[in-house]
Amino acid sequence: MDREDPDKIIVARNGSPILVGLHPDSIFVASEKIAFEKYTENFITVNEGEVLELSLENRKNFYKNNKARLGKITEKTIV
Repeated sequence: MDREDPDKIIVARNGSPILVGLHPDSIFVASEKIAFEKYTENFITVNEGEVLELSLENRKNFYKNNKARLGKITEKTIV
């Protein structure tokens, strides 16, 4: 996060898996779907070496531009 622009977060994948969960009011970043599956079923897998700039302000454009990459959580983890 940037102190001068706290509404944005930069996400970069280098090895470990990273998923971005998308919800109309929120964006989630985690390495496992279980971290956000109770809040949204929509997610995008960040590709190796990919860098993303995320913010609530640009989430609609991000969703639209990445719709082809969108995954759906079909089976919830029971805890």
